[in-house]
Amino acid sequence: MKTINDLNLTDYSVRELDLAFQGIELMDGIEKFEQLEILCLEENGIKKITGLENLTKLRILNLSSNQITKNENLDSLIHLEKLDLRHNRISKIENLDNLKKLKNLFFEYNNIENLENLENQIYLNHLNIGKNKISKIKGLEKMKNLQSLDISGNRNIDSLENLKDNIDLEILHINSCNIQNLDFLVNLTSIEFLSCFKNCINKIENLESVSNLYSMNLKNNNISKVGNLEHLVNLEYLYLEGNPIDNSEENKKYDFNIHY
Repeated sequence: MKTINDLNLTDYSVRELDLAFQGIELMDGIEKFEQLEILCLEENGIKKITGLENLTKLRILNLSSNQITKNENLDSLIHLEKLDLRHNRISKIENLDNLKKLKNLFFEYNNIENLENLENQIYLNHLNIGKNKISKIKGLEKMKNLQSLDISGNRNIDSLENLKDNIDLEILHINSCNIQNLDFLVNLTSIEFLSCFKNCINKIENLESVSNLYSMNLKNNNISKVGNLEHLVNLEYLYLEGNPIDNSEENKKYDFNIHY
């Protein structure tokens, strides 16, 4: 099995190391690079995270597109700001409590069923948990610094009511989640970008409080009428392709860019 030792690297003082697409299966040898701040191991065959105990200076770790089944052995990465575990085989969010400085976390395209063990990530700015098997959004209440959230592709979301405390959210992706309405936006007064395509929304409503909204993507829903948008004074782009909207003058009265 190919390891990092097999790459015959000799400069262990580097601060940035890109080992993407190297066919690595075991992380043996990474422990020698104690000065690393940025490490990319994307697109390899790694199944287990190991050897990071001495890499305490790491700020960015990219382990996307591997075969990892568990996020583990990360406790020493106390300065880590970005962790990318997209496109793996992880079934549970865990072992993140020591990562107090984490700002960007990516779990897209895994096998996660529960949104859990994130209560201590109070400084997180960006969270991507799209394309998993999550049905309930919970445990994000303490993330007062959360600005960007992507939960797209979790097709059985039962409610977004628990987002009501994330009042600093600016960017929200909830595509293909079987969302029925926009009620969850009532308290999200900081939202600027909303992407909500391929859902089951049939009416544009409950947007009175989101006056900062700049772009809204509602493609491929069940909307038949454009309305209730007068108070969206900052809206520049509205995407409605794939909805059963008629071409009446009533639907053309707005002066921002509507894409049918």
